Amino acid sequence: MHERYVEQHENVTRILRSNDFRKNAKGLIPLTPDEVGEMDKIMEVLAPLKGGTTARCKATNATISLISLFTCR
Repeated sequence: MHERYVEQHENVTRILRSNDFRKNAKGLIPLTPDEVGEMDKIMEVLAPLKGGTTARCKATNATISLISLFTCR
């Protein structure tokens, strides 16, 4: 979800700042470029966990290689 938001950040910001949208939605504040940069850094840190989780979800049995992925990093 975060990856998709970072990819579409400019479009989301443009919509949140449009006058038509602001009439109906109150209190929505788009992320700043610094906050989007922080999200990029967080996604880099979480990338190994995502890879391991994806591999584990596809597997039918746990293997030592999958277990070591979570314990060694």
